[in-house]
Amino acid sequence: MRPPLMAIAMLAIAAAWLVIGSGSAVVAWTVILLVPGLAVCSLLPVSVRASTALAVVSTVIASITIWTVLVPWLALVGIPISSWSLMGAGAAVSAVGLGLSHRFSNRAAQPARSTELWDLAGLGLVIAVALLVLQPLWGDPPIGGDWGHYWAFADQIVKTGGLDATNANWMHGGAKFSDYPGFPGVLAAWLLLAGLPASATAPAVGLLFILSAVLVWMVCRAWWGSLAGVMGGVAAADRKAHV
Repeated sequence: MRPPLMAIAMLAIAAAWLVIGSGSAVVAWTVILLVPGLAVCSLLPVSVRASTALAVVSTVIASITIWTVLVPWLALVGIPISSWSLMGAGAAVSAVGLGLSHRFSNRAAQPARSTELWDLAGLGLVIAVALLVLQPLWGDPPIGGDWGHYWAFADQIVKTGGLDATNANWMHGGAKFSDYPGFPGVLAAWLLLAGLPASATAPAVGLLFILSAVLVWMVCRAWWGSLAGVMGGVAAADRKAHV
């Protein structure tokens, strides 16, 4: 099955779940982390698609990146941000990806099994180091202030069904969010699809730290090989974390 068709199938399952129930964290993670990335998977370079680890990481990072653009643009064009408008946006991306997949359908060459194993082992090591760095910070709530900043913005998006980052008085009477609202928009999308309270976003900020290290691994691995990927990813993960 083509990746865009997989994305459409996932959206159909998620839509059925929303009709039957009130939301699911698993369904929300699937839509946020996989659907847009699978829709544009065929646009990735052949060298990236040839490696399972690179393809999976690229799909997840592409998905999050696309949502950071989609959610603010929904608000910008006047569409209320809700679980169903998010599903519609995901369906639109999937349809575009399906249309483009015929143009970029070159089959990637299968790499050697040893290369695949090295990539998976290197990716696992980077994630393990990032988790070890995060572990001392993880209390209830986590140590640090960044997660609370994102929590407040995501909570406001969920409550109002939109965002107005240009209005200094929009967030709780003057708590202006000076950064791009993309990642808080992703958190809000996850909360809407999962049907969870805003306090559930704290682990997602930890996920952002892990993905930043994985992104360094992906770039170094794609450009300079497996060993460079591990060195770059571990160096990025083994730094002072702040959630």
